[in-house]
Formats: sequence, structure tokens, C-alpha cells
Amino acid sequence: MKTTILLPIAFCIVVFANAQSKKTNPNKTAIIKSVDGRKVELTKLSDQIWAYAEPAFLETKSAKALADFAETNGFKVERGVAELPTAFVATYGSGK
Repeated sequence: MKTTILLPIAFCIVVFANAQSKKTNPNKTAIIKSVDGRKVELTKLSDQIWAYAEPAFLETKSAKALADFAETNGFKVERGVAELPTAFVATYGSGK
């Protein structure tokens, strides 16, 4: 299974999806559990990025922190996507 994800966006989606639906979906439950289990390190990463306070398209420290975090957690990271030095794609798994 191939998954492409940007961590902050995924976190927001999980929070929004959790608030919008009362039905229990096994995939959603697993994602929520994973995010909850990493609360301390994700909060630290978030605080670090906010402390950088970099303007749009110049967020080199923030992009590096996020990409490094993804790599540390088993994602394959492609940096400089779409000719933007701060853009990256983090991929986990293989298949459809």
C-alpha cells in the first residue's frame, strides 16, 4: 500500500474527521491512535516549526524539520518537489 502524506495536513485531517463523524472506521481509529501516541514528539515538532517563524516559500528550517521527521519514521522523502526547494513528498509503503 502506497501512502503519500504531509504530516501537518494529516494531523488536521484526523482532527477534523474525528469531529465530523461518530462512526468508527478501523483506519481512522488506527490513525487517531498513532497520532495520540506521538503527541509529545508532534507537539515538540510543531513548537519548533512555530519558533522558526519563516515566511512562505522560505521555510527552509521548517521543511527540513518535517522531512527529517518523516525520514526518521520510515518514510521515503523526495525533497525539492515541483522545483520548490522547501517542498517535499513523504511516501510510506508500496502498491496502489
